[in-house]
Amino acid sequence: MQTRTSLTLEEFLRDRNKERCRNVVDQFYKDFTRGNPYNLDLIESYFCTFHSIFRTQSTDNHNCIGCNLQRNTDTLTQSIQILSESNEINSEILIKTYIWHMHVLIENIIYYMREISLNWFIIEEFDSFGRIKAWANFFKHPKAFAKSHHPVFIFENDFVREWEYENTLLIRENFIKENYKNKTTSENFEPSFTDCSDYIVIFPDIEEINQACINSFRHFVNLVEGNTTYLETLRDKFSFAGYRNRPRDSWAAQQ
Repeated sequence: MQTRTSLTLEEFLRDRNKERCRNVVDQFYKDFTRGNPYNLDLIESYFCTFHSIFRTQSTDNHNCIGCNLQRNTDTLTQSIQILSESNEINSEILIKTYIWHMHVLIENIIYYMREISLNWFIIEEFDSFGRIKAWANFFKHPKAFAKSHHPVFIFENDFVREWEYENTLLIRENFIKENYKNKTTSENFEPSFTDCSDYIVIFPDIEEINQACINSFRHFVNLVEGNTTYLETLRDKFSFAGYRNRPRDSWAAQQ
């Protein structure tokens, strides 16, 4: 039977990434729910509480915000859960899968924020959004990084001793935020990469950035819930009157 000490570095990192996946999913279940923790039937995601927040006297109305955000959350957590069960997982796959799905979720939230003229980028509680967007821009618009050969992707709390990488460019989050923080910098600015033979992309502690995102999501829900103007605007713009009594003979109704 293989013991912990007999694991190769590759096997150890694979197991560590599986653990990271489980922790990310657990954070959503433990820190992004409201209700009675002793009764699973009374627990719901923070996003699902939009159903009660936007509820009107008519039970036929339906607001799409909660459902849309929860579907994206489920896609994120289920994708990460699948990775946790794969023996083919590596840090690059985990990082890119996480960033992609988290970026899609955040872009949906930012769309709703624009509808209520909420400038998220000047609010400290939404700093995590800028971090995710910068990493997403890095992967979508790599610019000069596309010239790299076999870059390595790791997490910041993995084994990196900088003095061992004299001819290696270590790409950290500060570099990503500086050069890829928005569409303008990622499209119009060409980051300067040296002629290093190797590149190591160091991603932040995924549990830390995931917790930061969850805190931002909670803050968004609480902001809307506590602001009558936000609440009424989003209720009016994104509610479907008579939704529950609509004709159900369409193709979509059969799905």
